[in-house]
Amino acid sequence: EAKIGDKAFFCGRKSKFGLNLQALCDDKLRFRWADLRFPASASDYIAWTTSDFPEQITLENLICKGFALFGDNAYVTGEFMVIPFRGTCAEEKDAFNFYQSQLHICIERAFGLLVHRWGII
Repeated sequence: EAKIGDKAFFCGRKSKFGLNLQALCDDKLRFRWADLRFPASASDYIAWTTSDFPEQITLENLICKGFALFGDNAYVTGEFMVIPFRGTCAEEKDAFNFYQSQLHICIERAFGLLVHRWGII
């Protein structure tokens, strides 16, 4: 049995102990999926790729053709994941990044409501 020490649960970026919560929400701020298996020190990308959801997307056709999930730069663009363009000056890519950032507000609002309702989070 592998033991994880206290250091694994410390998030240096936020200077707090915690867990890495991966979650999806819809446009109505409803959580549709969540995974809370990793310590705070785990990268979002590793937590996402080792969760069950990417495989479920493929096997169960959970995302309609032509649609995708929108993630931030902690993730990697893939068949079902779209992230912002990095360091771009191109007008079209900058516009894409702007509109994607507006979608990102949904997940931030959903987490805000969750934390407001359940203060221990």
